[in-house]
Amino acid sequence: MTLNQHPSTFIDTPLQIAVMTADQTHTVSDTDLEDVTELVISVSPNTKYFLLCTLRLTSPAAADIDVTFAAIANTDYAGFQVGTTIKNPVAFGTERMEDTDSAEETIQYYGMFKTGSTGGDLQFQFAQNASNAGNTIIHQGSSILLYTL
Repeated sequence: MTLNQHPSTFIDTPLQIAVMTADQTHTVSDTDLEDVTELVISVSPNTKYFLLCTLRLTSPAAADIDVTFAAIANTDYAGFQVGTTIKNPVAFGTERMEDTDSAEETIQYYGMFKTGSTGGDLQFQFAQNASNAGNTIIHQGSSILLYTL
């Protein structure tokens, strides 16, 4: 049985994975979005995708965290959400704020998108929501799983 094979049905769905091998710290008191250098996957033109991003992070409670996926040029539709539903999705390129409490936590984001005629890179980005003297850290092991539909 291969990775993508169910005992009764073969699913020919390419899977791409990006996993962080080291922590990435967002500089103190910075509310500008920054690429998470290891959480990027190239995407093909005219293709539908489902993504699952598992984010391990630590951020000061007063700072919280803003997250997004960088907008991909000519994308037909793109949105993501935290939790188990994609109701009222957040558009790629639009920041979503998460409350944080200074302890390490894990948040999962789900999303779907269809690229336009050019493709590009699925790039995860983050920043502090409010300027704070503490660091915001995306931890080793954070990942993106991207399924081609």
